Amino acid sequence: MALDIMIGKAGDTLTGLTQTPGFQIATDLGEQDVPTKAIRRVHFKSPNMPTDRDQLWLVNADLLSGVIHNRLIAFKPVNGNVLQIPSDRISDILIAWVMGSGLPLTAP
Repeated sequence: MALDIMIGKAGDTLTGLTQTPGFQIATDLGEQDVPTKAIRRVHFKSPNMPTDRDQLWLVNADLLSGVIHNRLIAFKPVNGNVLQIPSDRISDILIAWVMGSGLPLTAP
């Protein structure tokens, strides 16, 4: 089973599984509904960087930029209960990544 890493705006990290089934993003090319399994990285814009935008980096190497509509992200930390985390507290979600290597992780 692959594991995800959630990175908070303050630098906190949680390893576990993203339970939100998909992300909705408004881009310059229109509204997109993207299943989580097609996403490699979710980036929520920083309020300190006015030119920053929300981004979905897809498994197929596409990049979608705009405004992500999901306001609560369901995330289950390893050995924990499902948390509903407000998206404005999240910097990034790395889906199926190993910290520091960028390679998928398969749990034993």
